[in-house]
Amino acid sequence: MAHSWLRLVAGATLSFVIAGHALADEGKITVFAAASLTNAMQDIAAEYKKEKNVDVVSSFASSSTLARQIEAGAPADLFISADQKWMDYAADKKAVDTTTRETLLGNSLVVVAPKASEQKPFTIDNKTDWIRLLNGGR
Repeated sequence: MAHSWLRLVAGATLSFVIAGHALADEGKITVFAAASLTNAMQDIAAEYKKEKNVDVVSSFASSSTLARQIEAGAPADLFISADQKWMDYAADKKAVDTTTRETLLGNSLVVVAPKASEQKPFTIDNKTDWIRLLNGGR
């Protein structure tokens, strides 16, 4: 369900952002996206190419790596970061057009345990003692 929702939102955003974009008119657009979005973005790019006859050239890496590459002049038409701080970094360096910035998604940390676990439910906050909760492990 979450993957389908991500594809829908990212696909709609890709279409919205690219609409009227000069590079899309040339038949190619370069997307820099967080590595965690690889599968979803590859699916979206394939659909976009089929529907719009525009090649989507994708580069996947950590948001920090991509932000630094864009700052150094890498030719990205669209930057999809998984980290607000690195999008802020790119904006502060004037490496992106801040008038086109959109926050698409967010996430939350979720902790699960096996059914047979004796772990009791707990609240996650800035005082959570992770070492104790994980018995010193992972």
